Amino acid sequence: MAATFDRKLKSTNKIIDYYCCDNLIELEKLIGVEYKADYNGRRESVWSSSYGNRKLIVFGNNNSNFDVFDPHDLFHDRLSLVIPRSKVNKPVDEGCAYLYGGSWGLSWKEIFKSFKEQIANNKSIDWTDIKENPVTFKTGNYTNPADYIVNALLVKKIEKERGFPGVWELLNVGPFEKGNEKYYQTLEKLTGISKANYNNNVWELINNEK
Repeated sequence: MAATFDRKLKSTNKIIDYYCCDNLIELEKLIGVEYKADYNGRRESVWSSSYGNRKLIVFGNNNSNFDVFDPHDLFHDRLSLVIPRSKVNKPVDEGCAYLYGGSWGLSWKEIFKSFKEQIANNKSIDWTDIKENPVTFKTGNYTNPADYIVNALLVKKIEKERGFPGVWELLNVGPFEKGNEKYYQTLEKLTGISKANYNNNVWELINNEK
C-alpha cells in the first residue's frame, strides 16, 4: 500500500522507520527522555521526526507488536515525506486518507454509510456552512468531521476527471483559512464547482456515491 501511495505522490527512495511501545513511558525511555512534566497524566502518544528522505515514527499507544495498522495514517505519513503537512490543506489531506485508507479498520464504504445515516440524512444541511462550522459523526469510538468526507468525494471526482495531479493542486492550496477563498478558487478551476454552487454539487456527489 505504501508503494501505491508513493506512486500517486511521485515519491521515491523515502524510508519510514517504526518503533513500537506499549505506552508513553516506554516511548520516552526508548528515546532517552527520563522525565518531562509536560507529559504527566498522559498514557499514550505517537511521536515522529523527519530528516531528509527518512522519517522516524515511535508508537506509544498499546501497539508494541505493531498489530494495529491504519492505511489512513499511512497516507498521511507518506505525504509528509513529500511536503510538510502544515503546508497542505488539511481537509483535502484528510479526504484523501479517508478515501484511500478508510479509518481504523473501517473501509471508505463503511464510513460513508455512517456519514449518510448520521449527517446526510438531514436534507436541510448546507455544506457551505458545514465547511465553516464543522459537524461530526461517530464510527465506534472515533469522531469524524463531515467536511473530511465531503472532501473525499471531491477528491474522488477530481482524480477521476484530472488524475492525481488535480488532487495535488487542491492539496496545495495551503492551510485552512476562514472563508476558504483559495480553496474555492482552485476547486472551481478544477471542477467548475464554485462557492455559489458548492452546496448543490456536494449533494449531487453524495446522492450518486454508491
